[in-house]
Amino acid sequence: MNYQLIITCEHASNKIPAQFRFLFINQSQLLQSHCSWDIGAFTTYKKLVKKFPCQSLHGKWSRLLIDLNRSLHHSNLYSQFSRNLTIVKKNLLVNNYYLAYHNTIKSWLTKACHKKIFTIHLSIHSFTPQLNKQVRLNDIGFLYDPKRAIEKQFCANWKAAMKNIAPTLNIRMNYPYRGNSDGLTSALRKSFNQDQYIGIELEINQKHFNSNGLSKSLLLEFIATSLQATLLKFPNNRIKNVNLIKKR
Repeated sequence: MNYQLIITCEHASNKIPAQFRFLFINQSQLLQSHCSWDIGAFTTYKKLVKKFPCQSLHGKWSRLLIDLNRSLHHSNLYSQFSRNLTIVKKNLLVNNYYLAYHNTIKSWLTKACHKKIFTIHLSIHSFTPQLNKQVRLNDIGFLYDPKRAIEKQFCANWKAAMKNIAPTLNIRMNYPYRGNSDGLTSALRKSFNQDQYIGIELEINQKHFNSNGLSKSLLLEFIATSLQATLLKFPNNRIKNVNLIKKR
């Protein structure tokens, strides 16, 4: 059975569309911070999209406007800046941005299921080295649903491949966040079973995108090379070759 690779980046941008900039007057520093976007995630996303045949999609606006990686009922769907918008403006964000994004991915998955094509979905993120008083020491985090054995195995294989070429990297599973918490991959798991879909979130420590961190280009090469090895050796008899479905 063939499979398709989907790569997404929900927090790729810190931009605000012109019609909503009034919400962020004198907030330029905040918009440059990790609160507004996942620093370095879009760079990683572009590297992987360029290297691997895949379906790809990334967020175009800051999560401080509306968070693509939250469910519609989540209390943090809107930030402190946008939660008091009028219903009309919130509906505009939901329909024209949030649902358009989610529905595009769901349509790819639905089409794949109809064709009996398995989907591997990689959602690219990054995390701040320190949140409040908690210091995060890991370089990489793989987030998955522990109840889905195929996701757990995929992440174990990717970790092994990455450690093989970069033994000093500190890699943790389901850290700094849990892979089954509220988010895009969790939402998709509710519609697609593990015979149809796996959703893996790659989390990268943002320190590596600073001048004092590991060379950015070297880290990105580690990630891409180890992913290639993981896809080639993925031990699941439901996936019998590595001929990825090209973009349509």
